[in-house]
Amino acid sequence: MSLLEARGIHKSFGALQALGGVDLCLERGEILGVIGPNGSGKTTLFNCMTGILRPDSGRVVFGGRDITGWPTHRICRAGLVKTSQIVRPFLGMSVLENVLVGGLYGKGLLLKRARAQALEILEQVGLAEAAAQPAGSITVAMRRRLELARCLATGPQAILLDENLAGLTPVEIAESLALLRSLNAQGLSLVVVEHVMQAVMGVSQRVMVLDYGQKIAEGPPAQVVADRRVIEAFLGEEYA
Repeated sequence: MSLLEARGIHKSFGALQALGGVDLCLERGEILGVIGPNGSGKTTLFNCMTGILRPDSGRVVFGGRDITGWPTHRICRAGLVKTSQIVRPFLGMSVLENVLVGGLYGKGLLLKRARAQALEILEQVGLAEAAAQPAGSITVAMRRRLELARCLATGPQAILLDENLAGLTPVEIAESLALLRSLNAQGLSLVVVEHVMQAVMGVSQRVMVLDYGQKIAEGPPAQVVADRRVIEAFLGEEYA
């Protein structure tokens, strides 16, 4: 049984159809890449799967349970979380305190255990030395890692990463991909939305492509990048 399935997800905003019956399947222990031009429905799909938006129709199944319409906090407790495109840490709190929030409220841990876990996670993501710093004082790359650390503190089975590499340098991207591979090797399942094509193709075992709210391709990275429909969606018909 797949860990996460979105089945026939439809979502419209007034006359604009953002998703037109999209299916997504994430296997346990997999890294799935999701790509598509701006406005293709990637973030809307993530939001429908994590309770931020309710789909107009379709179902979301996680760990064998239908979670369609569940509130976000309940989905989080079930083990499915997402990062945000725009990282919004609690700026007046320390890096450590930000991660504590995930353990205390996302997982329901007692303070002593949540603190010990947060310190372990900060070490894992390379932020241990910044634990006492205010979150508002750290770099963009560090904020991206902090966002991931907060997700890890909830004890997830799967994380949906929404443009987690945005704004990073090539070196920072390489370091972030190494971290994602390490987390995946420990059993964490990941869905990665990215515009950095080389990165998403390099880290994903399978890739699906959205365009105008429709899935137009899915398969191994090498197969997807050679698909005529994908080339047309990204570069235009004259390049296909």
